Amino acid sequence: MTAVRSTGTLVLVAIAACKNPPARPAVGPADAANDAPVAAVARPPDAAVAHCGSSPGPELPLGRAVGAAAVLADGTILLGGPSKLGGWSAILDPDSGKMTDVVVPGASAAIHMVRTGDAIVMLGSPNAVAPATDAMRFDSGIGRWSKLPSVPACATVGPSAELDVTVEPVTLADGTVLVVGSHCAAILGTDGTWSETAPPVRERRGFTLVRLRDGDVLRIGGLVTTADGDLEASTVVDRYHVAKGRWSAAAPAHYMRYDQSAVRLDDGRVLVVGGCEDSGTICHAESKPAPPPEIYDPARDRWTVLGSGAVTNRESAALTSLPDGRVVVLGGLADDRGTIPPSAVYDHGHWFALPPLAQDRVGRVAVVAGDHVLLSGRFTRADQPVLEWYGVAVDCPATPVDLQPAPPPVGGSYP
Repeated sequence: MTAVRSTGTLVLVAIAACKNPPARPAVGPADAANDAPVAAVARPPDAAVAHCGSSPGPELPLGRAVGAAAVLADGTILLGGPSKLGGWSAILDPDSGKMTDVVVPGASAAIHMVRTGDAIVMLGSPNAVAPATDAMRFDSGIGRWSKLPSVPACATVGPSAELDVTVEPVTLADGTVLVVGSHCAAILGTDGTWSETAPPVRERRGFTLVRLRDGDVLRIGGLVTTADGDLEASTVVDRYHVAKGRWSAAAPAHYMRYDQSAVRLDDGRVLVVGGCEDSGTICHAESKPAPPPEIYDPARDRWTVLGSGAVTNRESAALTSLPDGRVVVLGGLADDRGTIPPSAVYDHGHWFALPPLAQDRVGRVAVVAGDHVLLSGRFTRADQPVLEWYGVAVDCPATPVDLQPAPPPVGGSYP
């Protein structure tokens, strides 16, 4: 049995106004990240940032890496993560590229940030390694962090010490934050206190949370421990009913997967891309392919397989929806040789290939806000992460891609 690899990297997405885009249907923000509806947008980046494709981002001090980020009310961006000296945070002005440090109590390294009203809630760790036991709130009005009670232990301790514990937060419609662990769930109230809620249906890690349009939360996939102690990727999907404070089983996905990316589309459905269909440390490492993308329709409780292709079958990709309803897919791994799949965009049922990133990298989406993407993630061939702008305006060059028929699910457990 192989232990799950944790990338420990995230991707930041920030907005920039599109220059003379072609006419298209007006759509609102998809709210596909885990946050409440976006109430602020980041300022446009410096004019030197390319309208399309890759441009150098602001420089990070040596030894720092971005673990999470969020857009503040004034359009600046709050960054945080690990460094050689402990946890750090800073406010980035995208227009000037200037970063101003903000002291983090206890030097906690940010792993997650979610927006709730005018505040940012951060989950972190003293050593930037899961589980995220620390909780803090950043008040935009005073520009500083305040320490909150620690995340309840049941959400940060797993049944096996061999594996990292998944701790995922999602902002609910009332401004509270639901935090789901491998076998426990808790809610952080607006007053800064924790209360436990119904535990998830089955213990697992490597799952993904997405808030649905009606306010409920979907928990997708993940790794489960089988009766013989092996690991197995899961098709299991659960729905947390916020009004009732309980979980129920949703229709299972067609493909077993963990370490996937998921976003809510502007029509209310959920797009799931990538992940691993085996229990290896990297997709393809045990000759099992990354699963093809699927879409979940919560109104019908039904999954649809979209097809298979180089732009979709990957692990640890940055997947984010833009305010115009498109979904951008950047970075990740396609095989055990570290091959990087093409950059891509999903535009209302159609896939397009985009120009490559300047640096091959893996990562996660931290903040959604528009048609420029500010990436920070671990390079596949280097240790020092840097920030990179990527322009994805609607008039940027894009090559149509047709997906191939999806292969059948492999199923089973792979020790």
